[in-house]
Amino acid sequence: MNAKFSRVFAEFADRPAIYTSDGQVLTFARVERTVSIIAKLLRENGVQEGDNVICAIDHFILNLCTLFAVWRLGANLLASDDPRNFDGSNLSVDAVLTFEASGLS
Repeated sequence: MNAKFSRVFAEFADRPAIYTSDGQVLTFARVERTVSIIAKLLRENGVQEGDNVICAIDHFILNLCTLFAVWRLGANLLASDDPRNFDGSNLSVDAVLTFEASGLS
């Protein structure tokens, strides 16, 4: 899946990938740069292939890019709207990413 995303991002680099409600247009290249930065930060903070990661980020674009970054590292994304109440059927949680981006554009 990671290879497919990389090919699409490269092939359509200058094309719009995301249109935001406030009128911004993000290209695939910009999304790719953001995903790369987040993946690097996650790796530097110990997230590695096979880890179980919960993302609870209230900013759509950052949330989407973080999801791609988690997958890029080969980590597993655990779905939870509130990490404190995660019931993962005996899965361990290796990392929880939270970010409140209220007012961030």
